[in-house]
Amino acid sequence: FCQDCGHRISIQNDAVDRVTFWCSSCCSLPPIYNHDGEPNPNKRPKIEQSQVQQHATNHTCKQKKEKLLRVKKDGSTNKGRIFWSCTSRNCSAFAWADSAFPKCNCRPPRPTRFLLSKTQASGGRWFFACSGERNTPQNCGFFAWASDDLIKSQFGDDLHPLL
Repeated sequence: FCQDCGHRISIQNDAVDRVTFWCSSCCSLPPIYNHDGEPNPNKRPKIEQSQVQQHATNHTCKQKKEKLLRVKKDGSTNKGRIFWSCTSRNCSAFAWADSAFPKCNCRPPRPTRFLLSKTQASGGRWFFACSGERNTPQNCGFFAWASDDLIKSQFGDDLHPLL
C-alpha cells in the first residue's frame, strides 16, 4: 500500500531485473503495466524528465523552462546525479539538484545518489546511497532514507519516478 495515501500500489514488471511500484491515486499518469503484469491499454509515453515547480528552484532560468533530469551517460563520474537544465537551446541555465543532499562517508565526501526503492517492502520510497560503484573500495556503503520535507523543499510536489 502507498505510504502517502494508503491506496493499493500496482507492481509493474517492465524488465526482468526491475520491479516498479505505482500508485494510481498519487501519480497522475497511468502505469505502463497493470498490476498483473499485462500491458496497460492506456500506455503512457516514456518520460525521462519531470517538470519541477518554479518555486522549488533557486536558480531560475529567465524563460522558466527548467526540467529535472538525470545524467545517463555510462562511465561518467556523475552518472545518476540529477540536475536542473533549461529545455531551450538559447538558455544555458544549469544547476546540480543535489546540493542539499547528505554527503557520503568517503574521503573526500561526494554527492550521494538519489534513488527510488523498488523492493516490495519499501517500494516507492526515495533514498540516498554512496555514488561509488557498488561492491568496490570506492563505495563506503552509505545509505539513508530521504525525508519528505527535504524532497518537497528541493523539488516541490512534482517529483515522480523519472529515474
